[in-house]
Amino acid sequence: MSRAFSCGNFVLRWVLSWICLLGCPALHAQNDFYDDFNRADGAVDGWTLYRGTWSLTGGKLLSGGGVEAWLWAGETPIGLAGDFDLSIGIDFPSTPGDGVGRHGGVMFFAGTPSERTGNTGYELDWIDRASDHGFRLIRYDGEMTTILVSGTPGIAEPPLLWTVTIEGDRIIVQGDGATVIDVVDGTYREGYFGLWSYSNSQILFDDVEISSGPPGIRACFEATPRTGEAPLVVGFD
Repeated sequence: MSRAFSCGNFVLRWVLSWICLLGCPALHAQNDFYDDFNRADGAVDGWTLYRGTWSLTGGKLLSGGGVEAWLWAGETPIGLAGDFDLSIGIDFPSTPGDGVGRHGGVMFFAGTPSERTGNTGYELDWIDRASDHGFRLIRYDGEMTTILVSGTPGIAEPPLLWTVTIEGDRIIVQGDGATVIDVVDGTYREGYFGLWSYSNSQILFDDVEISSGPPGIRACFEATPRTGEAPLVVGFD
C-alpha cells in the first residue's frame, strides 16, 4: 500500500522518523549475509566452492558425499568480525551406517576459506559417533586443535535449527531454541564463514542468516524520492 505526501523535507523526515520510532520493532542495524536458496535447482551461486559437490535442490542447499565438502559464504568469501548472530537450518536426510554417522556443520572466523585441517578459527559440528556424540565445538590453531566441547550426549538427534551467538568472549550455541553450548573463548574474532559435510554424509542447509551490530531502529519502508525541492511529493510502502 502506497501513500503520497506533499511537504518540506524537514517536516517529512521528522514525521517519518516518529512513525518509525512508534511503529517499527528494534532490528539489527545490518544483515551481513542471507540466503534462503529459493531459486532454480542446479548450480550454486553466491557462494565460493572449495571442495566437493554442492547443488540447489527444492529450495535448499545440498552437500554431496564422497569427499569432505566445503563451501564459503559469498561469491568472494565474506569476512566476519566481532559479535554476530547466526541462524541456519541443517538437516541430515540419511544416516550413514559406519561408526561416524551423521557428521558436518559450520566454521566461523576461519583464517582461510579452505578446510578445517591446518586452518584457524572455530568449527561447530554434529557427529553420531558414540565417543563424542552430539555437538562439538573445536578451535583450530593451525596444526593444533583445542576441543572446547566434546559432544552433548544428552541430545539424541541433531536439531533442525542451529543458532550461534558471539557476545564478546562468549560463544553460545542453541539447537531448536535450547542452549547446548555456552563457552568463553575469545581467541578469534575475525575470519570467514563456511559450511561443510564429512565424506560419508549429505546435508541439506537452509535459511542461512548472519547479522551483526547492536540492535537499532531502521525504516520499515522505503521512501522515494529521498531529496528534492519543497513541496516534495513522496511515496512509501
